Formats: sequence, C-alpha cells, structure tokens
Amino acid sequence: MSRLFAKASRVCLAVAAATSLSSLAASPAQDGASRPNILLVVVDDLGFNDLGATGGEIATPNLDALAQSSVLMTDFHAAPTCSLTRSMLMTGADNHQAGLGTMAERPKAPNQRDQPGYQGRLDERLVTIAERLQGRGYATFMAGKWHLGSRPEDDPSRKGFEDSFTMLQGGASHFADRLGITPGAPQSQWRDNGREVTQLPENFFSSTAITDRALAAIDRHRSDARPFFGYVAYTAPHWPLQVPEEWLDRYRGRYDAGYEALWRERHERMKRLGFIPADATLPPFPSYLRKWDELTPEQRRVAARSMELYAAMVEQMDQQIGRLFAGMKAAGKYDDTLIVFLSDNGADSENVRAIWARAGEDKAREFEAKFDFSLENMGRPRSFVSVADGWAPARTLPARLYKGMTTEGGVRVPAIIKYPGRDGLTGRTRAFASVLDLPPTFLELAGEAQREQPRPGRVVPEQLGRSMVGLLTRSTPRVHGDDYAMGWELWPNKALRKGDWKLVRLGPPHKTADWQLFDLSKDPAEAKDLAAAEPEKLREMISAYDQYAARVGVIEPEWETPPAPRAAGGAN
Repeated sequence: MSRLFAKASRVCLAVAAATSLSSLAASPAQDGASRPNILLVVVDDLGFNDLGATGGEIATPNLDALAQSSVLMTDFHAAPTCSLTRSMLMTGADNHQAGLGTMAERPKAPNQRDQPGYQGRLDERLVTIAERLQGRGYATFMAGKWHLGSRPEDDPSRKGFEDSFTMLQGGASHFADRLGITPGAPQSQWRDNGREVTQLPENFFSSTAITDRALAAIDRHRSDARPFFGYVAYTAPHWPLQVPEEWLDRYRGRYDAGYEALWRERHERMKRLGFIPADATLPPFPSYLRKWDELTPEQRRVAARSMELYAAMVEQMDQQIGRLFAGMKAAGKYDDTLIVFLSDNGADSENVRAIWARAGEDKAREFEAKFDFSLENMGRPRSFVSVADGWAPARTLPARLYKGMTTEGGVRVPAIIKYPGRDGLTGRTRAFASVLDLPPTFLELAGEAQREQPRPGRVVPEQLGRSMVGLLTRSTPRVHGDDYAMGWELWPNKALRKGDWKLVRLGPPHKTADWQLFDLSKDPAEAKDLAAAEPEKLREMISAYDQYAARVGVIEPEWETPPAPRAAGGAN
C-alpha cells in the first residue's frame, strides 16, 4: 500500500472509490420542476453584527428583507478563514480532508509539507458538490472568489461549473487595475471559463461585475428545464477596502466617536433586537486594543475612515445582492430557489503590513511603492486599506476575538436561508449548524443521481454534516443532537463544539496556558473558563477533539524555527 493511499485511508477521506459513480443512482430521476434551484451566496469577512438584521448600523435593506422572510441562523459556523470554509462548502468534508489543512499563503511546518490534507488547494481526488449536482441534472455556474487553487486543473471549470468567472486568490483590488494584496501575489488572477483574463473593463468593480455575471447565467436559464446551482462569491468586504467614487462619502463622519462608542451602540441595539438578554451588562472593551483616546488625531482620522469605507462597501454589496434577487424574480426563478447567504468567517482584524513583512523587507518595500496610502486616496484605486483593529469587537458581539481564531468570534457567522416555496421555516433559530451541513442539504433537495460519468482516481468525500431539510421544513427543531461534535484546527488554534459545550486552545497572540472550556448556553462570550470546575467534561471534550483530529488527519506542526506570531488580526 502506498504511503499516499495509507494516509488517505487513515483520514477517512471518502466513502466510495470513484472509478465510477453510476452506482449511486438508486431511484429514477425526478423531473426538474419538482426540485428547487440552489443559490449559494458567500461574502468575505463580514462580521456577525454588520447587517441591520443582526444589530448593525450599516444599511443592508436587501439582506434585512431576506432575513425577515427567511430563517436567520444565530448559531451558524464556518471555518476560521476563507479558503478553509470554501473547501468545506465545495466538498462537505473537513478542510483537512479537502486539502486545506492550512492556507496556501501560510508557511507549512516541515512535517506537513507534501502530506495529504496540506496541499493548500482543493484535493484533486475529491468530487465536488457542483459535480454531484450536475449528476442530478443541475445546470451549474459560479461568479466570484475561488481561493482553492490556481493551477489550470484547479479551475472551477474543471470542478463541475459549466460557466465560471472567478478570481483565484484570497483577495485583490476591486477595481480594474488588478493590483494584488501581497508581494507574493502582486497581481490578481481572473479567469473566464478557465481562460485567463488579462484586462478588465475600465469601469470594473468586483461586486457589480460578479452580480452581472450571475444575472447573465440566471437569464440563460429562463427557458432551461433544468434546475440550477449557482455559487456567487463576493470578494467584498475583504480588504483592500474600496468603493466606487459615488460611495466614498456615504458614511462620512459616522464613526468619528470611535471604537468604544460603536461597541456600546451595537450592544444596546442587539439587546433591543433580542440577540443579547435585555439585562446584559456591557463587557469591558478588550484590553489588547488601544483605546480611542489613546490614538493620535491622525490615527483616529485614519481608523474612522477605514470603518466608513467598510460600511460603504457592505452597503454597496447589499445593493448588488438586491439586484441579483430582483433579476431572479424577473426571470421567475426566485420563489422556487433555495437561497443560502453567509459570511466565510468572522470579522477581520488584520495587520496588513505584517503580512507583507513575511516576504522580507525588500519585497515588502517594493510592493508598498505600488500604492497611494494618503488619507485623501483611501477607498480609491491604488489605495490599500484594512479595517482598523479596534472595530472588530463590536462586529462580533457578544463573541470573543475575530477571524483566524477558533473562538466564536472567528467561526460564528451571519447566515440566512430561504427555503423554496412558502412553507419553509422563518424567523430566528438557535439551532447549531455549520457549512458542513450545506452540501448534504443540497443533495437531499436535488434527489438521487440521474447520471454520473466515470471518474478514474476520484473519490466521493465523506459528508461530515447533516441535511438541514428537516429544520427548514419545520419537521424538527434541530439539525444535530448533543452528541454531535465539530472540530476546528488552524495554526496553533484548536476548538471543539459538542452541544452547548466549547473547548478552545489558542496560540499567539492570544495564547492560552491550556485547554479552556465554556458553556455557550450561558456564556456566549467565552468569558468564564470552566476547565477547573468541570474536569470530567473537560476530559470528555479533549478526547472528542483527539478523535476529531485523528479522523480528519490533523498533523501537529513540528517547527525547526517557528514563524513569528502574528500581530492581532486574521488572515487573507
């Protein structure tokens, strides 16, 4: 047995060898009219509280309206960073099984290099959800961010999408200049059905262009008897924070009062909306952050401007999502479509210059020279702005920390699901669910396989989640029982969720001395560590984490010289 096959077997990569998938068809095909379209809308780095529907002050009328007519998930989880989540959405497998045990942009420890699960791209052996839906008679299209590999064989056009317009990296300029976001990726890579796009239109803006392409795909399906699966992956509001010229002053002056003022404001609004108990006291502002009055006047101006641009970017994206929904309604495709909206991870709190420094001082300086960092140019082409660190706590309330962390602030995300027809669940639900539950949901609604082409060397990934159809049709109040365990591992950060219990262990810059244990039903902020008070539960949870790590193939890094700890912030 080869080493590669032994490793794949050890992590339970697949439930079936895919020399042929035709054996999966167990019943006659359902006709297209009885099966819904499926639209998956993923946005980039949106905080849980950034929508008006979840307590934010940013104008998001279209997503707020979707939340009013659909179900708003208040305990929905993704991975700590974007490419990991996307690998899970495209396969239904854990990110380690899918090839993203760590991000492509981050260094691997020597013992992780060339190992299954640590390719830094989607494992080419895995049959994707798009391919599986194709086998059930679905038309498929994608527009937006891919972030699952840049080789020709990694392209969405080779992964089951009949039509695709995609950006390959984790982020880039939102304008036509195609500037990248790191010295290692100085130029964005866009592809149109697998063909490299060398020049974008002069008036290009990412959210608008992604919506245009999705609408064109939907319009083509007006007369198509097949249901469609559409994956619309906005690159907004990932940095660099940029907006079209007419949006630059949309929130001018709105955030001049500072971080703590927004922290208090959103806390009060979330209490009024019922996300936080009415008698909840405002927790202390995080001690690892500088207070607003400790910043210089210039630092305050830059920080406030960053949040103004972020808010404008979110509202402009919401406007485009509204265009998308309006186009679906005009095409007669809205009512019979399952719509899933979510963010790919928690709110970002990134130190961008620290990312550039990984490439070395000379390369970082050379890359920096491409941009105009002046206050006057912020938000325009050739600007490079990320959200100042101090805004993240308000955007994840009441959760702890941010993107890149395995705490709730890094993995709990806003999610809205519209069930097709008029009888689906509406309102809010506290039912625990995650991105792993979406592929099984799609497959259940799509019915049995109609046709599958032989796929030598391919495998059907093990589905770690459970279909949400029972919850969405009101036949059950939950997706998972208390015995279901979901784990996370990224860099030195680890966690496991089982029922309302959460096990957490962090590395720098928020390193914990040991495992921490929290009861999220009483402590959603992960403020009261119960590890010492609940030793039996702690042992149970650690054992469950160890089982998770063995099952999915976590390889604990063994460094010769460990990389420098990150400054506060997530990862692209």
